[in-house]
Order: sequence, then structure tokens, then C-alpha cells
Amino acid sequence: MTLKNFYWIIVFALLLTFGCEEKKADKEGKDLIVSETSSDTVTKKRLEIQLTPGKIQKVKASRDSLVRYSLYVPKSYSESNVYPIVYLFDPQGDGNLPVEKYKQLADRFEMILAGSYNSENGLAWDKIQPKIMVMMEDCKSKLSIDKNRIYTSGFSGGSRVASGMAISGEEIKGVIGCGGGFPGKSNNIGYPFDYYGIVGEEDFNLGEMRQLDMSMNNSGMSHFIYEVKGGHQWPEAQDMQIAFLWLKMNAMRKNAIPKNQSLIDSLSNVGMSEINLKKKQNENYEALLACKKWISILKDLTSVDAFKSEGNALFQSEPVKATLAKITIVEEKEIELTRKFWTAFEKEDIQWWKSNYSSLVSMAQNNTLPREERSMYKRLKGFLGLAAFSFSNSAIQQTDYEKALKFLQIYELIEPKNSEHAYLHTKVYAAKGNWNLAHKSLKKAVSLGFIDIHRVEEDKIFKNAPDQNEYKLLLSQVKLKAKS
Repeated sequence: MTLKNFYWIIVFALLLTFGCEEKKADKEGKDLIVSETSSDTVTKKRLEIQLTPGKIQKVKASRDSLVRYSLYVPKSYSESNVYPIVYLFDPQGDGNLPVEKYKQLADRFEMILAGSYNSENGLAWDKIQPKIMVMMEDCKSKLSIDKNRIYTSGFSGGSRVASGMAISGEEIKGVIGCGGGFPGKSNNIGYPFDYYGIVGEEDFNLGEMRQLDMSMNNSGMSHFIYEVKGGHQWPEAQDMQIAFLWLKMNAMRKNAIPKNQSLIDSLSNVGMSEINLKKKQNENYEALLACKKWISILKDLTSVDAFKSEGNALFQSEPVKATLAKITIVEEKEIELTRKFWTAFEKEDIQWWKSNYSSLVSMAQNNTLPREERSMYKRLKGFLGLAAFSFSNSAIQQTDYEKALKFLQIYELIEPKNSEHAYLHTKVYAAKGNWNLAHKSLKKAVSLGFIDIHRVEEDKIFKNAPDQNEYKLLLSQVKLKAKS
């Protein structure tokens, strides 16, 4: 595994923003104002569901009842207007989770939210995409949607789905990618949609998102990557709020909605206040990143000269230079440790892992270390969990069950509360014909929260089991747990 040098990624990105002055024609006063309710975007909808604005509803698509999604229309919803929509994709196929998390933002920004229950990690793209298309068509047939403000968003694997939908068609105008970049190795940057990325400083995909940012810097795409506190998870509402705001300001830039000068002026004041507060608290690097964020939000809508001036001064300051030096030291250490643990999956035994992983956990919890270094150890922990799954799953697919059992021991050590290692143990023991251990492992998986009954049935793990009754009883418990 190779990792790009984060230090130069950050420096180059900041140089693009603050290292030179851009000379652009002044667009103020030249924007063409259009109505959000222009005749080509408003159509009368024949509703097949009873919409309840301000309440989450679970909807089945009219064309295919197996396509389900969680729907939230804002409290202000009226069929006489059109509204932006965000299609949301959770890696576990929980359509309700992001809708519930961001429904207050939907009210604030007057957006419709639709969370898919059919998109989840592990499914092939040719199975996911058609169901998403059915969901989107269903929403268009039932809701008053602004065709110029159709967006997707997702977390982790769901983020790749959100980007994939935008890459595969022209309907999606913007993507909010959380904790994950584009699908596969799809870095042919230059797509005709706006991209806003959110990634935690402890997220193991941080490096990937920084590299994506670099690629888009050279593409002409309207984009911004926002680094926030936290790990690999759906962003907090206050962080997603900036993403919704960014999309709204982009819509103003493109004349998709009228320019709101009072909002623009207010945001300009808020942005400068944030920067001044961070400087007062001696958070100079964070102040620099805030400059970059507010330039991205306000550019081409008002003058951002004051933000550029602040950014230039901060970029040249000694505290910021010192922070960048720390980042490159930590990055080099992360590369070294990543290589060390990666090769250890094949070369080292479980005793080595117990000792070395224990040391890594202690470092991640050591509050005397600088924040950048603690975050690095937390990123490495998350990466190792993903790597352990990948090594285990690959060995199972290759029917190398002895190697799979070794990797699963490591996986359980790293993520003891994750039901996945127990379920994969079930697959290995069933394949080996050890039905007693297969039953115990499935029981453990259920106790750890495993509820994916369809996966068990599709994998056909127990088709050759001598006694089906104990598994049927356990699977009935899984079904009850999934419904609760």
C-alpha cells in the first residue's frame, strides 16, 4: 500500500487559494435572477401517498414495491412550489438514519430528503443502480422537485454510491460525500457536478479525501473538502449544515435560485467573525482553513478579498508553518506504521498482534500526545479494522479457511464488538462442516447485533447442515430483532 504525502497535498491546496492573487471579472450586479418556480420546473403531481410535511414516512415505490425509502418533506412544503431534494445512501442500507439525523436541516433549507433502504455495502453496482433509479423516478412522480437542484449524499460506501449516481448521469447537480470518495478507482476528475466532501480528522479515509481534493483542484470542478472533528461516521448536523449551505450558494452562483444579498452579507460577517475568534484563541491553522471554507462559500457572490488577505497572512505565519511541519512528521510515521501492520497480517502470529495492537490503542488514548498524532493512531485503528475484514473475506473466497481463521482472530482483536467477524467465522465453520462451531458463531453474531437475515439466506450457509431446526430457531430470532 502506498500513501501520498499529506503535507504537500495540504501545502499545494493552500497555495492554490492563498499563494497567488486571482484576477477575475467582477460579477456583482450581473447575475440573471430567475424564479424558483419557473414554468418549466413546476408540474402538478398526482400523489399516490398522503404526504405529511414535517414527518418521516416510509414509502414503497409504485413501480416496484421492493424499492423502499424514507421520505421527509419540509414543514413549508407546498405543491405550488418546487424544492431541492437530497437522496441519501447509508452503507448499512438504513434509509431512516440520515433522514432522521438531518430532518431539521431539511426544514431550515426547505429541502426534501429521501433515504434509500436498497443501497448497502456488498451489493454489486448493477443491483444497486436500477433500484436507485426507481426511487428517484418515484420521487419525481410524487413530489414537486426542482430539476436544477437534485443532489445525492452518502457515508462511506454510500458516499461512493452517491458519487457513482452523479458520474453515471447528468441529473445530479451536486454530491455531498462523507467519509469516502469516488467509486473504485474512478478518479477521472472533471465531472459536471459540484462536490462537497466531509471527512473526520480520525477517519481512515482522510488521505483518500485529501488526494481527491488535489485531483479536483486541477479539474475545474466546483468543490470543497471539509475536515471535521471525529472519525468514520455520518457527519454531525452542524457539519452537514455547512454542506447544505454550500449547495445553496452554488445554486445562487449558477442562477438556479435568486441571489439573496442579505444572506450573503450576513454570511460574510459570520465568516470573518469565525476567523477572528480562531486567531484570538491562537488556532491559526484552523483560522486558515476557515478562510478557505468561506472563500469557497462566498466566491463570485461578493468580494472575498478580505478572506484572501487574512489567508495569505496566516499561510506565511510561523505558527502555521510549524503546524504543517508537524503534519508531515505525523504523516511519515503513519506511512511507516501502515506498512508495518499491513505486512504483519501475513507474517506475524496472534501474540505479536496482541502486543503491538495493544500499544497502538494506548497511543490513541494518550492525551499527552499532540492532537495530530492521536488522530493518526485512531485513523490507523480504523484502517486496520477494514484491512482485517478484507483479508478475512478474501481468504474465505479463496477457500483458504486456515488462513481465514487466523485473519478472523486478528479481526476480532481489533473490533471485538463488530458482529461481522462472528458471522464470517460462521461461514468458515459451515464450509468446513463443523456445525457445532458454526451454530455458536452465528449465535455470537446475533448477540453482537447481527440482523441481516437475507444475507444468511443468500449465502446458503446451512443448506448442508444435518439439523436445520436449531438454525431456523436462531434465524427466527434474527428476524424478530430486525423488526424491532
